[in-house]
Amino acid sequence: MRGEVTIAGEAMAAFKFAASRRVISFGWDESTKFGNSVFSCNFQLEHFDGTIEDVCLRGLSILPHGGTSAALLAHIEERILSYSRRVLAAWIEQHEKEKGAGSWAAAGGPSPENIGLHRLCEGTVLMTDTCNGARCTRRMVAAAAMVAVEAKVGKAAWDAMTEEERERKYKTYLGDCWQHLRNIIIEAMAAAANASVKATLDDELDEFSSFERIDPDGSCVIRAAFKQFHHGGEYAKGRGREFESWRKTRALMFLPFERAAGSRQDLAFDGCVPLFVNRVTCVDFLRGPTRVKASMSIKPPVGRARAAAGPGDPSREARLPPANGRLADVMAGMYDP
Repeated sequence: MRGEVTIAGEAMAAFKFAASRRVISFGWDESTKFGNSVFSCNFQLEHFDGTIEDVCLRGLSILPHGGTSAALLAHIEERILSYSRRVLAAWIEQHEKEKGAGSWAAAGGPSPENIGLHRLCEGTVLMTDTCNGARCTRRMVAAAAMVAVEAKVGKAAWDAMTEEERERKYKTYLGDCWQHLRNIIIEAMAAAANASVKATLDDELDEFSSFERIDPDGSCVIRAAFKQFHHGGEYAKGRGREFESWRKTRALMFLPFERAAGSRQDLAFDGCVPLFVNRVTCVDFLRGPTRVKASMSIKPPVGRARAAAGPGDPSREARLPPANGRLADVMAGMYDP
């Protein structure tokens, strides 16, 4: 049943694509999931009544030949567009078997030949992310679409047109994904913000040793808070469920933390708001009843290490983290009594 619903959905998407007035945009992305190269895409269509609709000809599909630009171009033609033509042709065949020859066209049904690379030259925007591979694929798809248009129009008619006529009638634009562009801008802004924070707290940061792993990077703080406080228990050693139960017993203003798993640069903005709003709640939870155990205090090295790093060794103090009050505060938030 699930397979039949999937095929029915793909057939309806192919119908809409073939019946559309023009293809406004075609966007795609290639990724790797569980060791497999996978491909997803979306078309934005303009229908003859003026309505605009997003259509996915096919769901997530496997890239059997990897994610090179040439393989992606072949995948788009063979496993997306050609596949949709076959699905629509099978629908037509079944329709005419039941209704009679020519019944599909008589009912206003579109032709499968309306699905192909040649449809990507209708003032269509080809949109991908900003990596070099995606941009290369985009250029290859645009070139292949123009070749497909020439074949569709016919060599004689194509040669009879001037360059201006071709440019006016058949056009493809290359666009960068706005989400990726946004993250490029955010990455630069976050780097500047981190540098400013580091400069402001320079004196305070000098009081910590490398053992305390203090990092002024905002994204690191957001990810650490997610691992420690997120209610989903994403991190095995986190205290998210305990924290969730604890904070519900108090009438506190609370903003859910952003998920930091698999996030991009925009986490630096999206994640800092709940961290700021919840800062007092988090500190109260971490300080709570926790104390540093006596067994957790820093002990001198033993055996040969003690002899090698004895009182006469000037590097001894440099290698041991200072047992100051600030370290105790950090440890108090990390361990139960």
